[in-house]
Amino acid sequence: PQNVPPQNVPLQNVDLNQSALPDSLLKLQENAFGEYESYKLAEGDSEVRFVRLAIVKNKPSVLETKGDQLETLKRLRECGPRSDIEGYIDVKDLAKQCKDRIRIVYGQPGAGKTTAMKHICQQVALSQIKSDYALIFFFPLREESVSRYTDLPSLLEYYGEGSSEDIPMATKMLEEGKGRDTLLIFDGADEARELLQQKGSDSVLLKLLEGKLLPEASIILSSRPGVCPELQENANQFYEVQGFDKQAVKAYVKEFFKDDPGSAERMLQTISDRPDLEGGAYIPMNLFIFCSTFKANQYSLPATITECYQGHVSDLCFRECEKDGRDVYIDPTLSELPEDLQDLLRRLGELAFKGLTAKPSNYIFTEQAIRKV
Repeated sequence: PQNVPPQNVPLQNVDLNQSALPDSLLKLQENAFGEYESYKLAEGDSEVRFVRLAIVKNKPSVLETKGDQLETLKRLRECGPRSDIEGYIDVKDLAKQCKDRIRIVYGQPGAGKTTAMKHICQQVALSQIKSDYALIFFFPLREESVSRYTDLPSLLEYYGEGSSEDIPMATKMLEEGKGRDTLLIFDGADEARELLQQKGSDSVLLKLLEGKLLPEASIILSSRPGVCPELQENANQFYEVQGFDKQAVKAYVKEFFKDDPGSAERMLQTISDRPDLEGGAYIPMNLFIFCSTFKANQYSLPATITECYQGHVSDLCFRECEKDGRDVYIDPTLSELPEDLQDLLRRLGELAFKGLTAKPSNYIFTEQAIRKV
């Protein structure tokens, strides 16, 4: 691009925009944009998929001691009303700069936090929304390597494929510019909970949150609700991903059954007739499970939500066996399973039960805990 400043010009003296990025930073952003463009996001109308992003009016109260995660959820419910029309923003508004350097986006499992964060990045990369930032980098904290980074060069290496030689200069320019006009998105803070509790550690994430590194960079952290009280020392603005509204549920179902409009109408009628389903359909992951089960169950749903979940697990097991070339029958009630699958599900159930009955309860499991099963 034209107007690229000399590589030795400090970033704070550069008018940052996509056409005037220094070469070293431009290559990293191009690598990142290539990744964002490849994201395959869930079905649904992009205009209505993320309408339920609510501004939380008051910060979650601090837990004096480590409490049960249900207590955390209660405190989050007391953060103030979100229902008035002024209490909602469009997800694309997160691509705009605001007075809050650090913003927290939280929501229940399956509510669409990760998809929303990727949606921002993809829309900017495809020039479908305008961003106030010259640089946008997305980092998934569920990847252990990301949560273990201790310095900025290591973090930038995440998008350094084919341009590792540019990392030192990119680091220098970002540090000299203090991260101005840069948005860093860290997805899944709950996956790095232990790290966030280690105050004073050499984690690059903590250095960024505490302003010791790139103090003018904007940061968005997504998380499940349980970690929010631990993040409020560094953040003033919280947003709640509330999932779908009625219009988005309708759009999602019609997109899911786009080759069979009649089935879409039957599915929507089934949800409307079942209060137990309607209450959970606003969570995108639940709606995906309901639609998948409806299709696999000859366009009807079992009598209970538990049976819907069992049917979905049965379908997952069948598909995994099919990938391995195994021709096995998976009973929808999970009452008849191959011995190895039965043993795996039993051990996963034991892990979940221990988490539920622990004091305090633990609803989030690390990858290491799962791998030990």
